[in-house]
This record gives sequence, structure tokens and C-alpha cells, in this order.
Amino acid sequence: MPSEDIFALQDEIALAAVGAIAPRVRKAEIQRLRRRRPDSLDAYHLVLQAQRDVDSGMPEQGTRALVLLEHAIALEPAYALAHGNTAMCHHCLFLRTGLKEINRAFSIRRARATLVHGQDDALALTWAGFSHRDGCA
Repeated sequence: MPSEDIFALQDEIALAAVGAIAPRVRKAEIQRLRRRRPDSLDAYHLVLQAQRDVDSGMPEQGTRALVLLEHAIALEPAYALAHGNTAMCHHCLFLRTGLKEINRAFSIRRARATLVHGQDDALALTWAGFSHRDGCA
């Protein structure tokens, strides 16, 4: 088979793959855009402020983030990312401050709230998943 034929076949396969995948990607993107955002810009801002401390994985920063996240949840009780971040902070505290049952319990509680409010929020579900992955739940 001449090399031109191989490249032509490769192009046909690539176009067929793109044609099959593109509608699914478009549909997923539309669903992502329709996802419910928090009504409270203040809650959104608090979660953004807390994110660096959540991401640090360190107890002191996690404790600082929890103050902001709990305030965000008070403003927007169905805000999945706030619940997921809170689960992650408590999970970090559980693992890094002596495996205290209270941190495990709070992590599980917030992870479950994330599942209730965030079925379409991959990041929130990821954070909540740590509670289950490491045996908190």
C-alpha cells in the first residue's frame, strides 16, 4: 500500500472519530453551562478565597479555609463546591491531626451533602471522594 493511501486512510479515520465524538462533546458542554451556579456571589467569592488554603492540604490552612467555607454554606446551603471543599479540609484534618473522629464525621457529612447537591460538579465530587477513598466513610 503506498504511503499516500495510508495517510488518506488515517485522515478518514480521524474525520470519522471527530464526527462521532463532536456531538457528544457539544452536548456535555451545553449541560456543563446549564449547571446551577450559586445564587450568592458572596458565597462564590468566599469559596474562591478559600481555595488556595484547601489545595494546600495543610491543617492550619484547612482550618482557615473552613471559616470561609462554612460562611459560604450558610449563604448558599446547596453550594456543592463549598461542601466538597469543606469535606476535603476535614479529611485533611482527620489525617494530619491525629485521626480525630470529629473530623472524620464532619468530612463524611460534607461529602454526603456534596453528593446530594453536586451530581454535576466534578470538582466538588472529587474533593468529596477523598473522604471515601481513604476510608473515612
